[in-house]
Amino acid sequence: MNGMNNGQTLFILAGYRGSGKTYLLENALKNKTPLFGEKYDSLFQSTRFPCKNPEVKMSFDEAIQSKSWITWNHIIPLSEMTKPPHHLVLHLDFISFFLESKFRKQRTVPETISFLSKKQNVEEWMALLLNWLNRRLVKKYQSLVINTLVTPWEIIAERLKEREYAPSTVSYALFKASGSGKEIQDYFYEAWFEAVSVLNPDLLLETIFHGSIPTITEMT
Repeated sequence: MNGMNNGQTLFILAGYRGSGKTYLLENALKNKTPLFGEKYDSLFQSTRFPCKNPEVKMSFDEAIQSKSWITWNHIIPLSEMTKPPHHLVLHLDFISFFLESKFRKQRTVPETISFLSKKQNVEEWMALLLNWLNRRLVKKYQSLVINTLVTPWEIIAERLKEREYAPSTVSYALFKASGSGKEIQDYFYEAWFEAVSVLNPDLLLETIFHGSIPTITEMT
């Protein structure tokens, strides 16, 4: 892929809320794990830990100056930069992006869960997300490397429960949704894998994480 601007490499770690993305990034830097493949590892290892925890609390300037990864709330200011950072890691949480979209803001929590319980709705939203990402961010970079973190629903549900979300939130409703929680997670991953080729990545990886040692494989 050819970037429209001067960015060299964009790394994306994508996954569901509670799948362990932050943990995986931190441990990959700490243990020198080639999370985005051997070819790109030296660039990835030059990135830094967030200056605030959770990373979403970082301002855009703090994220860029500290050379840490960015989250959904940093994409628009980044897209407006004349010259983007040479290389960058995007921590892409499916649920965070959805909650900030017009689809969520027009619905109550029960309506949101009902909306996400229909596979076609998730597929349509994911297609819009990927097209938006492509326009706003991906086209600024010459190379794109994507790693998708897949974690079993049982582990994710426990993590969401431990975070003690307020009962009035979508995140709380997701792990409390009897039967539909895993189904919604599956819809997000299926929609992502079906549509991610629109971003034309140079390397596509998948990490399976069962709570101990992650297994990273290259997807064909």
